[in-house]
Amino acid sequence: MVIQLILRMIQVRPASSFSSIQRRLSQPKIKRCRIPTHASLPPVTCPKGLPANRATHAQFLIATAILAIALTLIKAHHAPNTYNSPIIGFCAFSGSFGLIAAILGALALKLHEYPVLVLGLIDGIAAVFALGAGLTFAAGIKIGSCSDRIYLKALQTFIAPPTPNCKADGSCTAGDVVGVGAQLRCVECQALTVLLLVGFACFLGTGIVGFLRGARPRGRRAAVV
Repeated sequence: MVIQLILRMIQVRPASSFSSIQRRLSQPKIKRCRIPTHASLPPVTCPKGLPANRATHAQFLIATAILAIALTLIKAHHAPNTYNSPIIGFCAFSGSFGLIAAILGALALKLHEYPVLVLGLIDGIAAVFALGAGLTFAAGIKIGSCSDRIYLKALQTFIAPPTPNCKADGSCTAGDVVGVGAQLRCVECQALTVLLLVGFACFLGTGIVGFLRGARPRGRRAAVV
């Protein structure tokens, strides 16, 4: 009888143990990362590919593109009988502020000790600047096709100035704005508008997350990402 009981136990237990081991091995291992919400909490090394890192990278790229396009448009305005549009200058300022906010966010993620509420406030201000610049610039360039000559002539404030047509006697008249890289400038203007609005959405999202994390009690850790 004893031998039969031992044999039954040997036949049953290994099957159950093997099935539990197989279930454990089949379950994927989840890497968990806790982000401290207060400077008093110990620093934690987070895995690569965290959503916060990706958001910071997106902010950096968008702000850099905004600043580059705005500076390109500003450079195109340095010509006689033209002026530098303040709207484009405001767009460049918005891109610069967004770039600073992205750099501060990246440094904060590296240090793992930072005031989340302050970073959320900075992202919120960057979102307001991006929205204001985007709406103002969109109202200035309006909606149109870059292949429409009438629409391109209406964009003389935002694109390269027309080249004068000079005759043999030395007299010059304003040339056609369409022939001086106007379509390229038109595309740059429309791309700048889109990037400003996308930057607004990106900074607004990170700003809201920062405010929500900063509003939590100091003794409580952030939720698992």
